[in-house]
Amino acid sequence: MKNFKKLLIFFSGVSGVSASSANTAQNTAQNTTQKFLSFSLVFLAILAVLALQALTPLPLTPLKATSFCGPLELEFEGYSFINPEIVNTKATYAPYFLRFNDLYRYYDTLEQIQEGDNLQEWSERFCNLYSKDDLRTVIYKATARDIKRLRNAANDKKAALPVRIKNNSFAFHLRDEKCLEVIDYLIFAKQCERHVVVGEGWSTPKRNVEEMLKMIIRGKRAFMKTASYYVRLRYAYQIIRLAHYAKKYQLTLDLYDELMPKIHANPSLIDYWILGHKAGALLKLGKNVEASYLYSLIFAHSRSKRQSAFQSFSIKNNKEWEQLLKRCKSDAERAMLYAIRANEDGSNEVEEMGHIYELDAHNENLELLLVKEIIKIERDLLGKDFNDNRKRNERYFHIPRKKAGEHLIRLKTFVKKILKEKKVARYDLWRIAEGYLTFLAGDYYEANQTFAKIQKTLKTKNKALEEQLEVAQLALNIAQLDSLNQETENGIGDIMRENPLYWKYKDFPDYINDKLGAIYKKTGEKGKAFRLHYSLRALKLNPDLEIINDLLRICDKKNKSSLEAALVKKDGLTTIKSDLLKLKGIVLFNKGEIEAAAVTFRKIPRNDRDVSKKFNPFHEHIIDCVHCPIADTLLYDRVGIVDRILKLEYDGRAHLENGAASFYQLGNAYYNMTYFGSSWYVTDLFRSGANWKYVNKNNRYFTYESDRGNVENMDMSRAKKYYETTLELAKNKELAARACFMLAKCNLNEFYLDKDTEYHPFDNKIPVLPEKYNAYYLQFKKEYSDTEFYREAIEECLFLKAY
Repeated sequence: MKNFKKLLIFFSGVSGVSASSANTAQNTAQNTTQKFLSFSLVFLAILAVLALQALTPLPLTPLKATSFCGPLELEFEGYSFINPEIVNTKATYAPYFLRFNDLYRYYDTLEQIQEGDNLQEWSERFCNLYSKDDLRTVIYKATARDIKRLRNAANDKKAALPVRIKNNSFAFHLRDEKCLEVIDYLIFAKQCERHVVVGEGWSTPKRNVEEMLKMIIRGKRAFMKTASYYVRLRYAYQIIRLAHYAKKYQLTLDLYDELMPKIHANPSLIDYWILGHKAGALLKLGKNVEASYLYSLIFAHSRSKRQSAFQSFSIKNNKEWEQLLKRCKSDAERAMLYAIRANEDGSNEVEEMGHIYELDAHNENLELLLVKEIIKIERDLLGKDFNDNRKRNERYFHIPRKKAGEHLIRLKTFVKKILKEKKVARYDLWRIAEGYLTFLAGDYYEANQTFAKIQKTLKTKNKALEEQLEVAQLALNIAQLDSLNQETENGIGDIMRENPLYWKYKDFPDYINDKLGAIYKKTGEKGKAFRLHYSLRALKLNPDLEIINDLLRICDKKNKSSLEAALVKKDGLTTIKSDLLKLKGIVLFNKGEIEAAAVTFRKIPRNDRDVSKKFNPFHEHIIDCVHCPIADTLLYDRVGIVDRILKLEYDGRAHLENGAASFYQLGNAYYNMTYFGSSWYVTDLFRSGANWKYVNKNNRYFTYESDRGNVENMDMSRAKKYYETTLELAKNKELAARACFMLAKCNLNEFYLDKDTEYHPFDNKIPVLPEKYNAYYLQFKKEYSDTEFYREAIEECLFLKAY
């Protein structure tokens, strides 16, 4: 799945005639589909909530929220600065030569294209008098029974039209003008549909071949009786298609040869639909060359069948290729063959471009293939030294390609030939391409020189080309950076604040962040590198003291660059300094540096402290309750907790004879501030209830919010230390019983976290503790069963009672 983009915001119908069988197929799958949709809606709702959480913005927002749970597709993560408008994206073959990138947004499905083209042709045959909706209803939605009733109405004015078409203007025309040939054809077409439906998934539906052959005979009789050549053409399509779907491939060819000479209609998209079935039959009979030639014609002339023609094109060796070229009747047909082959996986695109160029230097596919190849090389080489997803791209997409450099050299050599001969339609496009390829090759000096020369001599007043030149120069300027100072940081801030290209080209934020991040990592400025890729939230999930200190250094810097100011900006007036101090205090506290944590927490202005968050971790809990309300009236903030801990530590050590109670409270505090206690928020700003099931030695857990993961405070060692001291010093048996019980709870938690433990607390079963984890439970039962606390614990803790 693709990561949410890192931002750095500064200062801110199958037959062409009828779809009755398609409707039948839809009805067959309707119940399954509804169940799936019900599940999908719930699942998508959950994802939406997760996405909203992941996108919670910082005012500065240089964030990179990672993938969250879900069956989402991985995408290549890189950069592209090709202006979509430098080529004609409405060109005939743009959807196929540019379909693997964002240059071309091809939203319509093949079914939509086929239906739209078919309706357009029907509309033209009836002088564009009727709406597409009315045509669609009659041709695609009405059933065979509906059309039979329409025929009755054409012969009998008293007969009513069916409900589906009773207010349909096209149906009125067919009825009033007694267009019986068209009506009879529509009935036949709808009866054919059930024989030519496509199977679900990879399955092929079982076909009634005997009945299909009878339908062919019926169709031929109707064909011969029909006067309209256009309706004959439609009949021929249905008949030939039936033979193809029945796998009667020789019959398909015979029917084509028999029927097509009897039709003298104007050119129609149906001609190529029929040709597709002839080509399919030839391919099945092993006549690859003849079939591929027909597919090339279909590819060239039929928008609705272009994709299937490309996929069916099949030439297996050079001998077949030479035979195919000999079948071509013009250079245009030969150029199309080379264009098709250039678009196949593993082809030598530059060689094919060379053939096209020799046949037709003005061929529009040359520019499309040029841009396609540049985009491939962009993926291979642009930012390869600093792209933070390069390992992922190598692993999942094998990018960069092993011979990326050779691809670039071949393309650049071809471009130089084009520029030398000056035959192409848009010379300036190829000049810019040469400069951009030089940039991608890493020759920044030569690329600068080339761009500067083009800028002075750009012949074409073309805004798209002018913008392409400007955006290429901007990307080059960023790539050339190898060190940063206040001046360059201010310059980058100006780009982000003022340059419209920064926001127009969606990869610029990523590109700049990754480049700057790589430089900052080299110079040891971890805070800057972090903030270019992550939100402050990610640091809260997994605090890093070096990052925190570097960001605090920037916060305290009097003369910040515009970039630095943005990195630590919280809102219009303040910085993230208080958040960082809180994080630093938590990290120091968890490391056991209590005095340093106290000093850090006190640096936070009172107005910025978590005034609404108060705790009492010193209180004991027989049953752990992570989110239970605190009943005590004596509550503390973090400063108060640290002060109380320091005092208890002093009291306990100063009066060892009577210090057991102080050490017991310290044990409670350290227990309750772990993952398992009610005051966990004191030492951890995010807790996931599922993570004790995935405990690991690194104590780092997956979260959809950050690929840095989430760190939990699951360390029981300090709590155990103070409980053990209490048990050793306690003169009061009741206090000793409490300490022993809490030690047993610590051991139980450690059992949960043991990598060899298969039991999970959510199982709602009593665990069988191994010997190394049950010593304190046995001691509690053996030595303290006569205490009041023992009876209280047994009464409150059903698990202990059963145990």
